[in-house]
Amino acid sequence: MDDKTLNSIVQLFRSFYDLDFLKGKYTSYNDEVFYDLLSKYQRINPYESLTENEIKELKKKIDSEFLIFLPDGYVLLNDYEHERDWYTKEKSNIKHFYWNRYRNYLYKQKWSTAVLDKLEFNLDKMVNLLGDPSSSEQFKRRGLVMGDVQSGKTSNYIGLISKAVDAGYKVIILLSGVTESLREQTQIRVEEGFIGYDVYNKSWVGVGLEHDENTEIPHSITSRKNDFTGTRGENTTMRINPKSNTPHIFVTKKNANVLSKIKDSLRNINIQPPNKYINSSLLIIDDEADNASVNTNDPGYDPTRINKEIREILDLFTKRNYVGFTATPFANIFIDPDSVDEMLGEDLFPNDFIYVLDPPSNYFGSEKLFIKSNRNVQLIKDSSDYFPLNHKKDWDGHELFGSLTEAINTFLLANAIRDLREQSFKNSHRSMLINVSRFIKVQNKIEEIVSKKLEKIIYDVRYSSKLDFDDYIKNENIRILYETYKKHYVEIYDWETIYSVLYDSIKNIKIFRVPNEKNKEALDYQKYKESGLRCIVIGGLALSRGLTLEGLTVSYLYRNTATFDVLLQMGRWFGYRDKPKDYEDICRIWMLPSTNQYFKEITESILGLKDDLKKMIKSELSPKEFGIRVRNESEELGITDRKKMKTTKKVIHTYDLFGRVLETPFLSSNEKTIRNNMSTTKEFVSKIKNFSVETNGIIAKDINSEEVISFLNEFEVHEANVYNYFAKHQLIGFIQQYKMNKFDVAVIMGEGESFKLEELEIRPITRSFGFLNDDCISIGRQRRRLGGKSDTKIGLNSIQIASLGDLTRAYNSTFMIKGRNPLLIIYPIQLRKVKEDDNSFDEYEKKYVDEYVDQLSLQHLIPIGLGLGFPANDELTGLKSIAFYVNTNTNWINTMSIGSEEDE
Repeated sequence: MDDKTLNSIVQLFRSFYDLDFLKGKYTSYNDEVFYDLLSKYQRINPYESLTENEIKELKKKIDSEFLIFLPDGYVLLNDYEHERDWYTKEKSNIKHFYWNRYRNYLYKQKWSTAVLDKLEFNLDKMVNLLGDPSSSEQFKRRGLVMGDVQSGKTSNYIGLISKAVDAGYKVIILLSGVTESLREQTQIRVEEGFIGYDVYNKSWVGVGLEHDENTEIPHSITSRKNDFTGTRGENTTMRINPKSNTPHIFVTKKNANVLSKIKDSLRNINIQPPNKYINSSLLIIDDEADNASVNTNDPGYDPTRINKEIREILDLFTKRNYVGFTATPFANIFIDPDSVDEMLGEDLFPNDFIYVLDPPSNYFGSEKLFIKSNRNVQLIKDSSDYFPLNHKKDWDGHELFGSLTEAINTFLLANAIRDLREQSFKNSHRSMLINVSRFIKVQNKIEEIVSKKLEKIIYDVRYSSKLDFDDYIKNENIRILYETYKKHYVEIYDWETIYSVLYDSIKNIKIFRVPNEKNKEALDYQKYKESGLRCIVIGGLALSRGLTLEGLTVSYLYRNTATFDVLLQMGRWFGYRDKPKDYEDICRIWMLPSTNQYFKEITESILGLKDDLKKMIKSELSPKEFGIRVRNESEELGITDRKKMKTTKKVIHTYDLFGRVLETPFLSSNEKTIRNNMSTTKEFVSKIKNFSVETNGIIAKDINSEEVISFLNEFEVHEANVYNYFAKHQLIGFIQQYKMNKFDVAVIMGEGESFKLEELEIRPITRSFGFLNDDCISIGRQRRRLGGKSDTKIGLNSIQIASLGDLTRAYNSTFMIKGRNPLLIIYPIQLRKVKEDDNSFDEYEKKYVDEYVDQLSLQHLIPIGLGLGFPANDELTGLKSIAFYVNTNTNWINTMSIGSEEDE
């Protein structure tokens, strides 16, 4: 089926679906709906039969159209009263040449029309935030676009460039990173998506393939082989003609010398006395804006050179914009918003806007990997003796340690599985990442060892494939391959099926080192676009930021890093795993247990950052009021380079856990999370056999703490509970630190409608609630408490309670007295509808709350909250802290105070 036929059928399916959706026949899309639509299509076209493969192809296309969605972006503004809509007003009068051909290009890359529509919606909002290039007024706009690692920021800024040039922008400078390999990769993407022409090889590419004699080519000052050099030949082509529609574009490294040459050439050619400025429009897009662009020098000293050059280029023009793009905005957040240099003007703080892009629904990102599931992650536990984490640059090993061998074997098997799945797409790229050292010499040694190992495995597979299983399994390499298969992929295909294609799948795997100053060989997927490149990529710095590894399936990360941003950027495995065939289930990532924990903390921190941004937007606060908190629970892991945090202060909330009960009054409103927590609780409770009944619930004593910790790890606690001191991983660390070996486990009950939990009859407590935000409910409207102080009486006998008198006041008004076990409290909650006389809700809120209660009731869902109590201890102080870094302006943190304790 050709693309034209496929697309026409897709549009017909969409019209069928939209019509039946309006009639109420469908409420959402699923497999059953697809086959219903297919049946309708076949009734209309009885003489046109689709083959089984064509139906599979059609279903995949329809699924991508209907199931993948892109959320709206949201923006923090400097000025909410005067909404900027110049582009929206002029849109109908603009010839959208660059945007239309880029949109068509993405459509041919299998982007759905629904996602493209939302991409354009977000881009229109972004262009409105720039200055109007046709304005007679001078302007300087500074903003930041925050996305996710490998989530499609490049597509967004190429789209932004396309729309900005259509609107009249004359000069585009794209700052692409600090290495030539990253710059070259970005140049290729820009040539394919915007320019349409390979400047170096003088050939049409990407959007330019459907050119005609009237097609305009943007003037690219750089090429995929050359950054800007400042030679005379290039200088003569940089005059900006205000009457010409041809834009100039630079794709350049963040290198002070290169930027200085661009600045000098632009100034010398385009500014003639008595003029002081270039009367034209400039858009600087700074990819990975937190890297190299931020001024790290102390106040009172000259800025760092790259920062200085960017600011001086901006100030050459009368109409200029600086827009940073990053997934790790910590350094940008910590720029002093009031930093003004007498000669250079304002710094690069995103004073005018911060635009947040949430990824499409099919994004394979940190939240999915480290919060919602950990099934793709494998822990490295065998390398420290043989290959120390803090090894020297003269390390000289001779063999692979077990986990790296397993990772390589997994990649080999994954290639075979993908070949079996992707019969029509065997030219798809497949990559494995090995990032174990920053030393080039060590990288070279690892390459040598991996090459020898790979060569031997391929040889053994080739010459054993004709033998019987009992014979070839005696080969050590084949036996280890088979063990790897049983561990990772036994449920996908049987061994014989995989082994029958294994040699053909792995025979052409190549090994690359990422280009560096001593290794100039480029990792060029374009050379292999017809056959597909299968490769193992070994590197260090360039694998830590910006570089895209096509078809990345297996990753091995064994690195020690000290900051959130660097570690998160090492996650080259984030991205999309559904083209041309879903392979998310076979992806594997090896990392240290500590790194795995760090990723969880980083992810929770970024989720909290985005949540705080949404709250700031609702309060109409500005970027300058960006006294936002960035959570940093880890003592070992910093947020970003300390030089980038000069204008911040650390706020620490400290509390003593002994004698205290902590609760989770903030619960996820997501039905899947509620269901998962119910299942996790049911599994946990089913293992406990010695519950006894008390007046306010049931309790089991002396439960092994490892079981409690395992339960806590599996249970999904909403990140908002950190504001209530319930920082799950720190609490687990506290339990382990003080060797709390035995717990009491209680289920508190109330007057709710009873249900069965294993053999137990459970009556939930009933609680009123409100919505904190779209994904979080808050138990109670003001006090935000799950239970009462008497809940902790459970498990105490009457003599213990009578002997206390007023002593509970010494224990924070709880019954967590000295000598008793720590207490895990489980609260099954039946949410309560709004009472008729409750005027604290408006009509819309009341309707929303009541509908939500009905929705949970229909699905028999019971939200579950937790409490953790620790007995008083007069001999020890169980002080624990949660640390936040805030910018110099702290207005926002004052609106988000934690608990009732004072800052320390």
